[in-house]
This record gives sequence, C-alpha cells and structure tokens, in this order.
Amino acid sequence: MIEFAGSKNVTIKNCKFYENSNCYENNEAVQIESLQNEKKLVATTPANLGKRDGTQCKNVTIRSCYFSGFRYGCGSNHLHKKDHFKGMKFIGNTFVGASKYCICLYGYRNATIRGNKMKNCGSLVQNQNSTYHK
Repeated sequence: MIEFAGSKNVTIKNCKFYENSNCYENNEAVQIESLQNEKKLVATTPANLGKRDGTQCKNVTIRSCYFSGFRYGCGSNHLHKKDHFKGMKFIGNTFVGASKYCICLYGYRNATIRGNKMKNCGSLVQNQNSTYHK
C-alpha cells in the first residue's frame, strides 16, 4: 500500500492498513526498499523510484499503526550488498492475521522492535542478515 526506497527520516504513525485485494499477496503493507536493480533478485525497484545505486533507507519509524490481513506487515523483502538499513524503528504496532511475518528485516543494523502486538500471526520478525533489539 506504501512503498518507498532510498529514503531517510520517514515516519509513518497512527495509520491503519487493511487487506486490499489489489495488493500482490507476498508484499508488505509498508514496503521499505533499497534502490537496486540486480536482475538476479526476484524483487527489483521500479524505475520511477530513483537512481538505482543501492542506496538504503535510514531513520524510518513505523509507530502505532494497525495492520490487518496481509501476509507481511512491513519491512523489506530484499537487501543490497552496498549498505545496510540503519536507524529503523518498529514501535507499538498491532498486527492481525499476518500469516507469514509481521516485520521483515533484510540487512538491517541495530533496528528497534518494541511494544508490538500480534493476533493470529505467523511470527513477529523475519530476520535475514540483520541485528535488532527489543
């Protein structure tokens, strides 16, 4: 429902995301990506999001949001070798029916995940090459 890449100082707060039949079933409600174009990866950044140089997002906060009916709530579904996501925070969100993961981390360094609630979900965090603290 929201996708951005190579962005910094972004806050998404007090938003509600409900299942949308127009969304591809494997994507997150809020998708945070790098600006990359590696053809060997399944997920690639659309051309209209900026220069494809591997730039990661920094200082993104998702706080007090409600996610219902998505396979994945928020986060990333690929990483770029150039850099890591930094300053990422997922605080006080509610996830309902996230059948896979509520938060997807790919190449995150020292992310903060705190005070999130789950109901009828798979797992809170999918962790790929990331470090985080609660």
